[in-house]
Amino acid sequence: MTGTLGNKDKFCYWIGINPDETYYIYVKSPFPKKNRPIIRDYVGNMKRGNWKNVNGLYKIEEILHKHKNEKGVIHVSSNQQAWWLFSIFQWKTFVPN
Repeated sequence: MTGTLGNKDKFCYWIGINPDETYYIYVKSPFPKKNRPIIRDYVGNMKRGNWKNVNGLYKIEEILHKHKNEKGVIHVSSNQQAWWLFSIFQWKTFVPN
C-alpha cells in the first residue's frame, strides 16, 4: 500500500502545521504493480458501533492461511480496531488446512 497523505496543503491544514515549513516527498514504489494488488473483498458494514464483525475475523483468518509465509498489512480505520484485531490474533498460530 501507500503512505500517501494526499494534497500537501490540505494535510497540513488538517494537522495544524504550516505548509511553508513542511517538505512533501514523493517516492515511487520499488515494487512492481503486479506484486502490490489492492483487493477489495467486503464482509459487512463497518460503520460506527458495528465494526466488531465476526465475518471480518473469518476473512482475515482465511487470508492469513492463504498467505502464511508472506508479509502483509491489514488496514483499519482506528487504533481501537487495530488493538482489537491484535488482541484476537496475537497468540493464534496458523497452520494450513
